[in-house]
Amino acid sequence: MKFGAPSYYRSRRVERAREEAVQAPKAHPRPPRQDPEIRNVQSVTPKAKAVSPVKPACKPGLLLVGTRSDPNKVAGALAGTIRERGKARIQTIGAGALNQAVKAIAIARGFLAPSGIDLVCYPAFAEVKIDGAEKTALVLYCGPR
Repeated sequence: MKFGAPSYYRSRRVERAREEAVQAPKAHPRPPRQDPEIRNVQSVTPKAKAVSPVKPACKPGLLLVGTRSDPNKVAGALAGTIRERGKARIQTIGAGALNQAVKAIAIARGFLAPSGIDLVCYPAFAEVKIDGAEKTALVLYCGPR
């Protein structure tokens, strides 16, 4: 007993794929050339960029952690910040981000223990503006004991 579609359906599927391949327009290997005068005008006129007054990632000692953040990389950054500044803040929004941050703190404690630093942290809530909307973030303040 054979599994899968009967041979009629398989052959019809192959025919349909061939028809679609013939009907599909072929992509150009390279884009058409522009007129040099138009290209120069475009490069001369600057485009205005929207600049936010304060970038959250530029604040010293603040680490932004998301759900997809690698805990080992965050732990390395946290350990470096603690060694350099003596304290650090980790900002998270959501349960997944908080989970990654707590894993990173546990790993960073292992990084800092040989140098005699006992890392502790305490949580606090903070209001953060993201894309014009107010959101509640959880900030973990970290430092040596």
